[in-house]
Amino acid sequence: MLFDASAIMNLSRSDKSATLLKGNTIDLAFYEVGSSIRRKVCVDKLLTMDEGILALDSLTSVITSMGLVQRADPGLVLQTASRENLTFYDASYLCAAEATKEELVTDDQRLYDAARRRLKVLKSSDVPGEGSDPTPPASQDAGRKSHVGVK
Repeated sequence: MLFDASAIMNLSRSDKSATLLKGNTIDLAFYEVGSSIRRKVCVDKLLTMDEGILALDSLTSVITSMGLVQRADPGLVLQTASRENLTFYDASYLCAAEATKEELVTDDQRLYDAARRRLKVLKSSDVPGEGSDPTPPASQDAGRKSHVGVK
């Protein structure tokens, strides 16, 4: 499974968070998660700065432990973003999931709608919890890093 930032944020607060460690993401996830936490601290005032730093440290640790999929060809991402009416960020996750033939996990409705026409996509609420499926997907192995070629 390839997780976008919205799924990482939501799953990190649930009893399914261990599933993230078996999955993959792209380098962009770190920046999107950081931006989301900044918003919770500076705009929404839902977290103090200290709470935001603690949350960011925790999520950075999770993201660093996940498999990292290299970015897809930027031209392909731009074409996908244009065709699917997505942000370049969201199209990056979609292209990476397609290139690695992984399920995409997102809680972003626009990305979900575009992705489901192209590949298997789940929301974080649909991700099985620990013990539901003890066998990791075939595209993953113990010390793995999945890679999408950069052009």
